[in-house]
Amino acid sequence: MNPAALNRVLGQLGADRPLLGLADLSDSALRTLELALARERAERSVSDLRAQAGRTPVVAASPVDPRVLHRIEGLAWASLPAGTTPLALSPVQPLGLSHTLAGTPQDNVLSATRAVEVCGDPTAALTLELAARRVHEPTVRLATHLRTVRMQPLTEPGHTAHFQLLALVSGARTAGSERVELELLLEHLRFYLDWLVACRADGFAIGGLAVRLTDFEAVRHLCAAQGEMLDDDWRSATRRLEARGVALPMQAWPFDGDVGAGLPERLRHRLVSIGSDVCAPLGDAHPDVPIRLDLTRLRQATYYTTLGFHIDVELPVGTLALCDGGFVDWSQRVLQNRKERELTSGAGTELLARLGSRGRTRSANGRDGP
Repeated sequence: MNPAALNRVLGQLGADRPLLGLADLSDSALRTLELALARERAERSVSDLRAQAGRTPVVAASPVDPRVLHRIEGLAWASLPAGTTPLALSPVQPLGLSHTLAGTPQDNVLSATRAVEVCGDPTAALTLELAARRVHEPTVRLATHLRTVRMQPLTEPGHTAHFQLLALVSGARTAGSERVELELLLEHLRFYLDWLVACRADGFAIGGLAVRLTDFEAVRHLCAAQGEMLDDDWRSATRRLEARGVALPMQAWPFDGDVGAGLPERLRHRLVSIGSDVCAPLGDAHPDVPIRLDLTRLRQATYYTTLGFHIDVELPVGTLALCDGGFVDWSQRVLQNRKERELTSGAGTELLARLGSRGRTRSANGRDGP
């Protein structure tokens, strides 16, 4: 939020520090005020509504043919790992959930009245479901396919304010080793590859697939050894490392004997285990899919705790990292137990529908589109 713009609005109210007074209101009192304001502002002309609809991207219809999304969704449900429960999530979630768990700026979330916000990250909403079920179930696997809304400015061509996301979360308690984490990671990777191969067989214009695995704890250690303490400004850290000629490692599977050079023994052992427990069985199931250990990935190095992945997909417009996932500490925080392990992941099904669908679909404005 622009502080100058906020101060200008507060000045128009004519009250002394009005935000402090509003912040002191009870939830029920604030909700009463919000609803009263909404009623007042809802008295608008049809021409005003049409004008806003024309200039507000978040209310525009998606350009994607819903029949294409339906095919993609059906193939995803058919590929789900055994024991995974698909859920039809509510389009809203508790106010502040994405900010509290994922660190999402609240300005990037569509906040609503009645102490809720429109879902901008289905993995956060799934985390609450996972935590509730973990009380009674040793391992919980959940999935959803949800239209999400994000309010940050649109800077990339083809991006829209609302879009469909396929999301998975899996959680269990660690037994002291990292066997649980590696098993969950392998499950998610197998699912996405099986699903993408099924989409290709169904006629979607998907070329080659490639997996990039990252140990973010190892990335943070290697950067710290170079004097780089990572934060959210990963681009600046990347530029500084490049300017000093520092090259972080990337290895193709099968890894050589130098995997994890410069890392503590614990992290070296984890990389070896990734090779034997994840890369080897994944390579057997999908021998045509190259797998790389990517320790050059600084983006999201403070978002994910340990292991993460990208799946790169060749589409007619180029190669996109369509699937993204990694371990987070959210279930640990919700359940207040440091032994909890949670893997979250997602895939941009709307991007796949727009960029990988053969032929042409009719867009919302009546023109033909890709």
